[in-house]
Amino acid sequence: MLIILAGCSSSQPAGPKVRDGDHLNVAVMLPPGSGPGLLRAAEDLGEALKLITGATPDADDPAGLSITVLLDDGVGGQEQCYRINKLDQGIEIHAASETGAMYGIYRILADLGVLYIHPEETFFPFNPDAHLPWHYEGEVECPGFELRGFHEHTQHPIVMSDFLLRTDRADFKDYVDRYLRWLARNRQNTYSFHMLKTVDVPKWLPRIKAIVDEAHIYGIKMGMVVSFVDQQQNNFKLIDDGQIPDDEQIEDGLDTLLQAGFDFFTFQIGSSEFTKPPDQDVLFWLDTATAHLQSRGVDAYTWIHITCSLEDEQGGYFFHLPLQADPGMGAWVHTVMFYSLKDPAPVYDCEHFDHQSGFMARADGQREMVFFPETAWWLGFDNNAPLMLPITGWSRYYDISIGTSYYDVSGHITFTSGREWTYWQYDHFLTRATWDRNLEWEEYLEWIKPVYERHGGEAILALKKMTELQMEHFYRENPQIYFYLSGELPQDEIGAAAGITSRPPKLAFQEVVRFSQREFGDWRVRDYLMLESMRGQYKKVVKGMPKKLGTGSKLSVKLYDELYNSIWVFHQRVEHAYVLYTGAIAVRDGDEALAREKLAEARAISAEVIGVLRGMENNYRYPVELLCREKPESLTSYKYGYLYETSTGYFWTRRDDQLETLIQRTFQSQEEEWDLVPDVLFYTDKDHIEMIEPASETAADAIRGFIPRLLYGLSDYSPAGDRLTLCMAQDSNENLLPDPGPQDPADMACDGSTCVWTSAAYSISVSDSTGQVIGELGILDPVVTLTIRASGGQVVDLGEGELVGTVGSQALIGLVMTVGGIDEEGVTNLLKSVYEIPEGEDLPPTLPFSFRMTYVKVDQ
Repeated sequence: MLIILAGCSSSQPAGPKVRDGDHLNVAVMLPPGSGPGLLRAAEDLGEALKLITGATPDADDPAGLSITVLLDDGVGGQEQCYRINKLDQGIEIHAASETGAMYGIYRILADLGVLYIHPEETFFPFNPDAHLPWHYEGEVECPGFELRGFHEHTQHPIVMSDFLLRTDRADFKDYVDRYLRWLARNRQNTYSFHMLKTVDVPKWLPRIKAIVDEAHIYGIKMGMVVSFVDQQQNNFKLIDDGQIPDDEQIEDGLDTLLQAGFDFFTFQIGSSEFTKPPDQDVLFWLDTATAHLQSRGVDAYTWIHITCSLEDEQGGYFFHLPLQADPGMGAWVHTVMFYSLKDPAPVYDCEHFDHQSGFMARADGQREMVFFPETAWWLGFDNNAPLMLPITGWSRYYDISIGTSYYDVSGHITFTSGREWTYWQYDHFLTRATWDRNLEWEEYLEWIKPVYERHGGEAILALKKMTELQMEHFYRENPQIYFYLSGELPQDEIGAAAGITSRPPKLAFQEVVRFSQREFGDWRVRDYLMLESMRGQYKKVVKGMPKKLGTGSKLSVKLYDELYNSIWVFHQRVEHAYVLYTGAIAVRDGDEALAREKLAEARAISAEVIGVLRGMENNYRYPVELLCREKPESLTSYKYGYLYETSTGYFWTRRDDQLETLIQRTFQSQEEEWDLVPDVLFYTDKDHIEMIEPASETAADAIRGFIPRLLYGLSDYSPAGDRLTLCMAQDSNENLLPDPGPQDPADMACDGSTCVWTSAAYSISVSDSTGQVIGELGILDPVVTLTIRASGGQVVDLGEGELVGTVGSQALIGLVMTVGGIDEEGVTNLLKSVYEIPEGEDLPPTLPFSFRMTYVKVDQ
């Protein structure tokens, strides 16, 4: 049976048979002197015809049919277009360039059912009776986007961070060569990656130049993302020396990298996703880079990031600042995760991504625009939990066919972070949809049905049902429900405590315990019962699929196993979340036995899932030591492969551990009592604290978030008003009792209404949003000043107070680095910017800070 690309009716008449007896009946005819890209496309065509039919060419018996490539002006000179005609004895491809002719060959291969699904995997349907596709009427076919391709996010420890950036293994280039050929086979023409500061640039340049040269063979433009001052995740910075003018650093840095022959550069403009340099500096840097690259015939773009809370100096979106830059600077308009341009997107301090549509509206016709969405965000959110998200395919379809159609968008570059666990489907879909902008996600799924062979119907039905359910659950019914399923890292929970979130972490179990009765009732109906319902819905999807393909090709058996296990794991994730929150409810109800029963049930789910996760390593496309093992030689800020936490089950067992911690803290006795019972008690917390120094809003939000509730127990106020005893304690569980640990009652010296306490040091425990202690913040030479109001020889109220002191620079750097994703140099420079210390100067050993506080009196 001839397998036709989606959109081509199977009722169309079949062409001549490809096979004549035991031999191929088709010859491929190329123009004399054809280049290597076109020659390789012809080789692919010949190989596919042999594998599909099982026939071989016969040198003694010339083929009766031909597929002929003609380089002419039959497509109006458009370099990427082609025209295909059917003839009595074959097919003709007309193109103005070898690139266009190459695309025409791969169109025919797609119509024959060949699927280049992954750089390391190709599906060939076996059909000895195959006929040539015969529906071509000579129309000119052109791509929906001029630029089509992928950004391999090598800031993450994906295999391309090894293959592209490391120079210690020769075989790495072989993987890149196959990747480039995969791009060409799927009619993609743009390839980007993230440059890292850990790369040995002089040693690396010859290697990457060979890769760029190879890309150009296929008509692929190659470029990189760099930053001006961004420190995040080992980002490569062009500006790094306070002694040399910024424009000279930018121009010299670009000239060094341009030796490799890059076609474009894309610039990040923040100092991180949540912090920024001065606006005028950014505009100067952008205009400098634009002019310099234009003078060398190289394209320039800027990354229009998504963060909603980061404002420019006029109160607008900081990442929209490039609207004021030289029009020669193009824009990569970014969206993140699986979210579309029209649906709820509660990430990066946003509710939706309307502001990115707003950017496109303002930039329309003013500068080149490329749409830059994601198919995987990694970092526990999706593909390494792992969570299968076919909603991604629908979202990318919507944005291509509708969301970006209102504006002049010339390109579609996809941010990707790995293609295991069915994530190849989203990237492969986009290779088709960026060519044909009307291709729907469900049409694509029907097209790839043959890869699942005898159970293709059940497989595609399951994928469609998963897409439908996820759209209902994550877009329409309750967008916040997704965060109960996604994994999270300590940096997410720490960020939540500090008020800096790229995405919300799950609801902490102890929050369920702390809810008021009304809050608990609302949460139970809105979220908990929804999880209960989702369990049954996704279980039906799993039950609708046979567990194994059974007979079939080796590749199809592998792909079916991957699909089934991905759907099964997703269902287990829903089940796991439901069981854990049932345990948290039991803690709230004081039912220790039920809480421990649910903990055991959750651990059993985790153990079974981990067994499946580890078994799937046999199906991975790339070396396991690069994908999911510790990787000390990694140039990224992560010393392991991107599936390392998948292999260990980290995102599963850590939630089990968090519930166990809650159970132990709740049901095991803790010494929460005062050394000296206070006469009067006050507390302050992040809602009653204002940072005075450093005068940085970002730092203030972060540091306030780390400070637990502080209890001020006051006793022994002297009748003369010259002495007061202070017990200062921390109250991390907010039960108005001191956490276990030293309280050190101390005398305060009072002068009228002002009392002062000093000490050599005071240590504050820093916790994440789940209550886990991540470190200690040591305050040196702290001074507490209280303004008191007394009556009848007793303190009856507190006015404003202060806490001032210093922190050790290295201790603070170490605490920030526990978050991950930023190195010591990056933290150091971030602290310099917060304290307005010139970049060329050393960070002092200690840094000052001061807080202004108000207090809440506790009725005793």
